[in-house]
Amino acid sequence: MILRRLVEAGSNRFPRLAAFRDRQRPATFVGWDDGFNGQRERRKLMKEVTLSIGVDAFVETGTHHGATAAYVRAKFDLPVWTVELNPRSYELCRWRFRDDPHVHVNKGDSRPFLRKLVDELKGRRCIFYLDAHWYDDLPLADELHIIGAAWEEWIVVVDDFRVEDDPKYYFDDYGPGRVLEYSYLPTDLSLVEAFWPAAKGMEESYPWRGCIVLGHGNEVIKALRSCTTLRPAGVGRDR
Repeated sequence: MILRRLVEAGSNRFPRLAAFRDRQRPATFVGWDDGFNGQRERRKLMKEVTLSIGVDAFVETGTHHGATAAYVRAKFDLPVWTVELNPRSYELCRWRFRDDPHVHVNKGDSRPFLRKLVDELKGRRCIFYLDAHWYDDLPLADELHIIGAAWEEWIVVVDDFRVEDDPKYYFDDYGPGRVLEYSYLPTDLSLVEAFWPAAKGMEESYPWRGCIVLGHGNEVIKALRSCTTLRPAGVGRDR
């Protein structure tokens, strides 16, 4: 335990060196290209949503090792803006995408990152993939408020979210009032429609993480309603 703490302290103090060491470890590259958790049905969902709506920018909070950003670049050919709070992971991703000018890797908290993007991506149809819920601070509600106030139309996909009528899907629970579930979403987001994955959890592949898709704007909502990989949130399913 003491040795682990010393290693972590050194990683925080010298994140570039720690990231260099990570690049020498085979374990770092396990799942290197497994975008969207490597989930088969999630990838289908993201592909259909992205193509049907005509997205022209992918914004991600929580880069980790960059698997999702790399997948989006390879499969969707979209420019990516992504942010990572952990300095060690940021340095690893900065190295990973050093030769791709269309992946903009940022370091820091997701909330100032999103505020900074308002002017840069104003007028562009963005899909926001929110996956920055890993530490004690839970930024999801603030992220949604920033997006809702700044963009006229948008799509948000929240990873690790509870699909309320399908217990096979796993979700994140950080204690009372901090569960990633429908009741946690801000109630003051107007004219927003929510959707669950149409695929049952048993049809999904490991690690069976749930998600919710939120849409704002008439054209966006119309397109989401037409997606075969989605179903309206709150609508039950015969079992």
